[in-house]
Amino acid sequence: MFFNFVSALPTLQSPVIWLWLSPILLYAEMHYRLKFLKGRLYKKQPEIVFDAPRRIQSTDLPIVLLIKDAHWFPVILKEVRLKITSPFDNSLCKEQVFKENLAINRQWFTREYFLDVSKDRDHLLNIDCRAFVECGGHTLIIQNDNYAGLSQAALEVFVDPETLPAESGWLWGDLHCHSEWTTDQVEFGLPLVSLPVLAGSMGLSYCGLVEHSYDLDDQPDSWTQNDEEVRKWRLFRQAVQAINDNYPDFCVIPGEEVTVDNGLGQNVHLAVLDNPEFFAGSGDGLEHSAGFASELSYQRVLEKADSQALIFAAHPFTQPPLSQRLIARRGTWNPYDHLKRLDGWQILNGQTGREFTTGRNFWIRKLLSGQRSFIYAGNDAHGNFNRFRQVQIPLLKMHEHNHQVFGEFMTGVKADLRTGRNVLIANLKNGAVIVSNGPFINLTATDPQQRHYDIGQTLPNAPRNLKISTQSTNYYGAIRLIRLFIGNIERQTEEIKTFKISAGIYRKMFNFPLIDTPSSGYLRAEVETKSSKLALTNPIWFGNVTDPGFKEKNNS
Repeated sequence: MFFNFVSALPTLQSPVIWLWLSPILLYAEMHYRLKFLKGRLYKKQPEIVFDAPRRIQSTDLPIVLLIKDAHWFPVILKEVRLKITSPFDNSLCKEQVFKENLAINRQWFTREYFLDVSKDRDHLLNIDCRAFVECGGHTLIIQNDNYAGLSQAALEVFVDPETLPAESGWLWGDLHCHSEWTTDQVEFGLPLVSLPVLAGSMGLSYCGLVEHSYDLDDQPDSWTQNDEEVRKWRLFRQAVQAINDNYPDFCVIPGEEVTVDNGLGQNVHLAVLDNPEFFAGSGDGLEHSAGFASELSYQRVLEKADSQALIFAAHPFTQPPLSQRLIARRGTWNPYDHLKRLDGWQILNGQTGREFTTGRNFWIRKLLSGQRSFIYAGNDAHGNFNRFRQVQIPLLKMHEHNHQVFGEFMTGVKADLRTGRNVLIANLKNGAVIVSNGPFINLTATDPQQRHYDIGQTLPNAPRNLKISTQSTNYYGAIRLIRLFIGNIERQTEEIKTFKISAGIYRKMFNFPLIDTPSSGYLRAEVETKSSKLALTNPIWFGNVTDPGFKEKNNS
């Protein structure tokens, strides 16, 4: 099977060589090769990777071992050794040995190991993971991963004695991640079965699993052959349902990251969650040719999508590298769109920086123009919980970084899992949402009749009072400042009120009257900590603000 796969790859003289090279600027599939050139990254071994969350709030630390492509390179897993060492002097704190003697010859193998860290709370730990395997007649010792040229450094995990900061009735989740259902020639994610275990230990309650549309339409056993019956998509939906049945305290929202035409002939990505219909989108999949304008525009997807589906622009202002712009026709979001059906924008995608600033400014312009759209956060993590391992130079070099790690940027939503997935999605759509990489912030406005309005809701008239409440933890840093933004839609300006917080404050709540507010507008807020962590709320609207594409939440 592996021989047929390799022989199907293009030769160095092939005119489509760059079509095959361009995607591997992305993620780490080390079996990619050319017919007469293996490259430095290629190994006659399955990918063997240990992973663990960077921060947990449980007393049991889950560590997952992933072995991929053992159907090409069978192995015998003899033993796993996990060492907890001090990050300061590398001294041994604890060691645990797991005897296995397992013959593994399938494409996907995962196993979770648990370490008791109840005595290590409030400590940063180094976890050195070693797998002893037999492969091809040789005994190998795999330290943390077997990627060529990487550090094989220990995993860093902080055991947090505090839970994620939040008020009662709020849930944290990652709205943009991938699993093994996003798998092709060059990238893959963590098997779905391990996701709730790792995410739950972090204090997360849900995730949005948006698998690539150009992967979900493939034959179940092929990377490039399309299936008109989209059986893989149906199997994916069934797998998600099975996970949700087995983990009532964690909700996986099934979805697609649909490649769509942005109206300018460029490919961008649209996150479509919990839609009962599959949307084709293969423009930048590079499965058979160079990139082309995808089958559907985002306007067409929005017209056809179920009204209950959650749909937002995925990392809309991430600048693709030149190779992807030229070969895959990837671009950024069309700034001139007027799509009122769109629920919002994923302006946080695994890191802050230029694209976050661009996205936030774009969103503010939308708000001031009278459009009621929301912001969301995710990480686009392909199973990366501790660090991101990535190809840097095709066939030759990989590198590591700490961006796009699962759960680093979170979407907080006011919801209760006991009410079911439909209510969770409805609240995400209605904008009862904040985005954060640590701290929590909430707003409540009161009208002259003493009725209360929450984030995402609308007051018929100007508010009388406002309550701001924030929380942080030692891990995320003390609160440094809070900013309140009062949007004036008529003047298309925001008034900013800044509140500097005394040193060492981790919880702050205050009420104050609102005077001379505009007749129509919105309120939103941001908080920053001394560790440069931040959180942003979606707005509370007030006055005669009209947006015909907006389905208002019932405020009664």
